[in-house]
Amino acid sequence: MKVRIPKREAVLLYLPDDAPDSESVRTALLGENIPFSELSAQQLTLTVQECFEGKDAVLPGKNAPEEAMAVFCNLNNARLDAALSALRGLPLLKAVMTPTNRSWSMLSLYEELCREREAVRRRCEQKERGSRQEG
Repeated sequence: MKVRIPKREAVLLYLPDDAPDSESVRTALLGENIPFSELSAQQLTLTVQECFEGKDAVLPGKNAPEEAMAVFCNLNNARLDAALSALRGLPLLKAVMTPTNRSWSMLSLYEELCREREAVRRRCEQKERGSRQEG
């Protein structure tokens, strides 16, 4: 007989000290009964997996991001949809822990999210310019 052990789910949150909507982020996740762990700037040097496992960093944090970030770990589709809906409109970068990014440092993941956001912004601008030229 197989015993099915549920995967632990959590959201890894990095909320800078001066993040304007930190309490709104916490309240949104609590309202959906989604567990979260808040990360310190020092923990951003750890991998996504290490943060998920609750490890503490021994190295000082360097160049802590000024933006809030949430990494969703092991949430099923319904729970992920609920979390994203609850956080809609709040200023934070969002990612899902994947087999690829679980070995990245949290800082590397943050930098990748910033690059992706910039690429999307550029594509939208190009699309908008193209629409105006056609009209």
